Amino acid sequence: MIIESPIQMSAHRAVRTPDLKPTEREKMSDVPYLTLAQAKAALIERKHMRKEIELWWKTRGWSVPEALHTFGLVAAFGKPAVATRRYEDVLFLEYAKAGGFDPVWMVYNQCAFSSESPFKRRLLHPTFFERRGGRSGNIVTRKQKLAGIEVNRTKPIANIMLDSGVPLVEYHRGLHRSFGLPDQSVIDLSACYAQFDNIPREYYKAYLTFFIAHCALVENFEIDRDEETAPQLARFVDEVFLPAHKEISDLFGVAPIIVHFPWHESLQYYVPDNVNNWREHGVIPEHLLDLTHQF
Repeated sequence: MIIESPIQMSAHRAVRTPDLKPTEREKMSDVPYLTLAQAKAALIERKHMRKEIELWWKTRGWSVPEALHTFGLVAAFGKPAVATRRYEDVLFLEYAKAGGFDPVWMVYNQCAFSSESPFKRRLLHPTFFERRGGRSGNIVTRKQKLAGIEVNRTKPIANIMLDSGVPLVEYHRGLHRSFGLPDQSVIDLSACYAQFDNIPREYYKAYLTFFIAHCALVENFEIDRDEETAPQLARFVDEVFLPAHKEISDLFGVAPIIVHFPWHESLQYYVPDNVNNWREHGVIPEHLLDLTHQF
């Protein structure tokens, strides 16, 4: 989930989101999701807006990550604290390839580890696909315990060391590198977030401006009420994402470019070493791999 040196907040403090009357509040139904084809067309059409946005950043002491200038059309995956190798990442790569985008992971290595977050728990206890087993061909997985969860509670992700002595971030970057992508495809936005005292309500507005004209965000802000994380996600959507989305859309006259990304429980599993054979694993449901609706 989003450049360089921190700035003095007293000199460049972000404007706080104004209180909105109920009739002015944005709802998820007001947030436009684009197809891959629409996102590509929007990026091409809005290219002339980049200078305007970068000037707006500059007056506030911000700057766009330099890596974004080394690619063509960029699709960003903004979920992870670290770049790793789950089937979710594989599916994102399929989205980027199908749309003709360069894939980029926007990560937050300095975020605090939380034992309440299923995603973050899986960073320390990843569950790898192992094989199809039994007559039914069910997925057989293998959980690997890399370090204790409670002992690392609240530590910055970047400071966590695994029991093997390898930094957590580097372990997952090693998995991610097997995709064969350039290192510039992973952008750590921790320094950007620090400029806003790591307050999501503030830094998320800056984050969403990346997706006005510089790249497309591949993300899912919908809430599955059956998920254990639904209450936390609902608060985030209502208190952070929607106010930021409305403010940035109103400011620039267009909404951030967001492509809807599906979720399925199998996407949480980690891809084993035979990463090039992921289709043979049958982990990602076929209907998720059918992207014809994106064109």
